[in-house]
Amino acid sequence: MNRVNTHRDGGDVVVPVVFAEPGEPEMEVVWETAGAVLEAVHPVVEALQVRHYDLQFAYADEAEASVIYRRVTVTPGVAAALREAVREGDDGVPPVYWQQFDAESVGAGAGGAGGC
Repeated sequence: MNRVNTHRDGGDVVVPVVFAEPGEPEMEVVWETAGAVLEAVHPVVEALQVRHYDLQFAYADEAEASVIYRRVTVTPGVAAALREAVREGDDGVPPVYWQQFDAESVGAGAGGAGGC
């Protein structure tokens, strides 16, 4: 966990770090993380009109010289059968299976449309 700032109440502002080692993480870790995030987020937002979930990951390359950005993007209907359905349907638009993206050019999100 990285401490990135101090909150106005005096407490730490932290960023949980899932991929601590440099290099591309093992896909099992990616899917366990994506599954846990979807399990936590879906019940909170399922009453809203969710177009898709865009789970963005960042990790250091093997040389620790640059950051690589990847995403897994799934629609609510795909979330239940995450791994196989996303892998089979990856054509660069949701669903997306571990696609690299340029974090500088995506604006407000990897979907490029900004906002929600």
